[in-house]
Amino acid sequence: MFINREHAGTLLAHALRRHPALRGRVSSGLIVLSIPRGGVVADALDCDHDVIVVKKIGFPGQLEFAAGAMAEDGEALLNADVIAPYCYDPYFMHDLRYQIARTRAQIAYQISEFRQGRRLHLSNATIILVDDGIATGETVKAAVHWLRAQPASNFPESIIVAAPVCSPNTAADLRLLADEVICVAFPNNFRAVGQFYQRFDQTSDDEVKRILAEQRQKA
Repeated sequence: MFINREHAGTLLAHALRRHPALRGRVSSGLIVLSIPRGGVVADALDCDHDVIVVKKIGFPGQLEFAAGAMAEDGEALLNADVIAPYCYDPYFMHDLRYQIARTRAQIAYQISEFRQGRRLHLSNATIILVDDGIATGETVKAAVHWLRAQPASNFPESIIVAAPVCSPNTAADLRLLADEVICVAFPNNFRAVGQFYQRFDQTSDDEVKRILAEQRQKA
C-alpha cells in the first residue's frame, strides 16, 4: 500500500487536509505530535511539529508484543486482559517490573535527546497525534491518556489520532478516546503495520533529531 514512511505521510497529509474536522483550520492552531516521526505531515499542513515520547512495555519473553504502554509521565498503563493469566507467576512479575523500569528510562532519555527536556505547550491547540500505523493501539492510547491528563493551563482543545493505516477494531476503541480518528485505510486483514509498507526500516534517533531540527529551522 505504501512505498515507505514518507509516501505514507504524504498520503496521510492529503487525507487530513480534506477531512471536515480540519478543512479551513488556521495552521497556527495545529500541532503535529509524532510518535516519534511525522515531519512529512507537518510540512504538508504548514504547522508546528514536535515529538511525544510514548513507548510500549514489552511482554516478558515476547518483547515485540505489548503488555501495555507508557507516556511521558512514566505511568504504566497495562493491558489487564493480556497480563492477568500471568500475574501469579513471580518470575513473570519480576520481569514485567524490569520492563516497566526499562521503558521509563528510555522515555526519559528520548525526552532529553529529542526535546532537550522541553515540556510541550499544548494549551488550546488541536493536536494531531501521528503514528506510522496502529495495530493494537497501546502506545496511542497511552499518548491520548497523557494528553487528557494535562493541567487546565496546558489542556489541548481537541485530539485527532492520525495514521496511514489502522486496525478497524483498534480504530473503534480510539474513537471513544479521541475527538477524531483519521487514517488513509482501515484494512480488515490487519496483522502487523509492516505488511502495508514496501520498505519499513526502523527510524534511528539521529534521523528523528534531523527531522526535528529541519522543522524548527523552517519555523
